[in-house]
Amino acid sequence: LSREDQAAVSSAGHLRRMFYAVNVNAIALGSHGVGLFPGLPSMFNHTCHENVTHGWDEDGGCLLFRSVEEIYPGEELHIGYVGGLYLGREERVADLKKHKFFDCRCRRCVEPTEEDVNTCELYGDCLAKLDTEEDVTKIIALRRQLLECAKLIFPTYFVTKGLNYEELAMTLIENEIIHHQNDDEIQTLLEQAMEQYRICRTNNSPFVERVNTTLSQHKLQREANTTNNTHPAKNDPISSEDVAEHAKRDHHDTMDDLHFAQQRIQCLFEVKTYEPNTVEELERLAVTIHEMPLFEALEWHDGFRVCEIGYGILTLILSAVVDEKLIAKETVAELIQEELDDDVQNVDIL
Repeated sequence: LSREDQAAVSSAGHLRRMFYAVNVNAIALGSHGVGLFPGLPSMFNHTCHENVTHGWDEDGGCLLFRSVEEIYPGEELHIGYVGGLYLGREERVADLKKHKFFDCRCRRCVEPTEEDVNTCELYGDCLAKLDTEEDVTKIIALRRQLLECAKLIFPTYFVTKGLNYEELAMTLIENEIIHHQNDDEIQTLLEQAMEQYRICRTNNSPFVERVNTTLSQHKLQREANTTNNTHPAKNDPISSEDVAEHAKRDHHDTMDDLHFAQQRIQCLFEVKTYEPNTVEELERLAVTIHEMPLFEALEWHDGFRVCEIGYGILTLILSAVVDEKLIAKETVAELIQEELDDDVQNVDIL
């Protein structure tokens, strides 16, 4: 080979090794992509039941490691190289072999218990059924089963476990027929999700901010329900001659209130942007939308939610009471998109 060809082969080999190094050793940094860390992060071995979790700290601009189980002196610290710890043994081993080029010899893979195998299989079945199930009662049952499996599969604290708590709570919230019967359970589920996120990430993570917003909205809704269900005592006696008149008046008042309530509905708007945004950028977008003069027929709830839809992409969730006598909720979504068409790709009604 000529000197130029040898240089080209050498460059190609170097580039190939670099890609392999990134694929094997890189750590995900959320919406920032991946990074190589030659120091402490590269010293962690893998296990399918980690005792340390890791994630990118947006505020500190650093990779953050946090213990998720009780760790004793002399015990080795492990992280999970793959996200699918709920997968069955064969799938986990194959995934690690394909992407990390080693055979996993951790306790879960070498000596899998029957309970672990069955629970992983059940977890996968529940996920598959949730993709197609439309019956609300069955969806709630599947999410409850998913959560019970997560408690057995994952470490004491784990982000996915937090998501299981949060998704069950949101399913209960979004179905008004059973919502008020499960207020205490919803509160507990959201608090448990918050605990998972705080241990695995930080108090300022998008996960915690999202649950904080939901908790605030849920508290306001509970207070509103309590107010609506409270009837002051009537101390003044009503004469028998006035009974018919009072009944007639109460009927008209009730019908007016019902008509007014039917026109004023609570809506959730999901705002998707063209470019990935940080939580701070989405907060500024929320303020912009709240201050738009087009929406005098709306009562925006304070705050906002951020939802991760995959690959670190965040969407903005806004809540409002819409007076449909003055403006339709579909029109609100269209106006937001038209007014902010340079930034907003789509607005969905949840």
